[in-house]
Amino acid sequence: MNHFKLFSTLALLILFLTAFKVNRTDNDFIGTYGTKAHKGIVLKVNANHTFNYQDFSDPKREISLTGDWMVHKNKLHLNNDGPKTKFFDKWTIDDKGCIQSKKGMMFYRICGSCD
Repeated sequence: MNHFKLFSTLALLILFLTAFKVNRTDNDFIGTYGTKAHKGIVLKVNANHTFNYQDFSDPKREISLTGDWMVHKNKLHLNNDGPKTKFFDKWTIDDKGCIQSKKGMMFYRICGSCD
């Protein structure tokens, strides 16, 4: 009987926690993230499903890209128009409107608007 109560409680807890997951839409990601004040990542996500991406954090390997984007499973996916270049191409958004990405052991979180 105790196992049944424990299982029921866990099942209800899991159901409760997953019931309030926010589904992100395209409009959640539209905007400009980053800052032009320092050399880092600036990502502009446009309403027409294009983007501009700049990463000047490594002066030896500055990246400036354009392309199109889509939202899939609550993540922003960037597709580069040009030659194949390694960059932060998958982003998630948090409740504060900041976006974050991870590639290997490197993490980026950029917020705000530099429009």
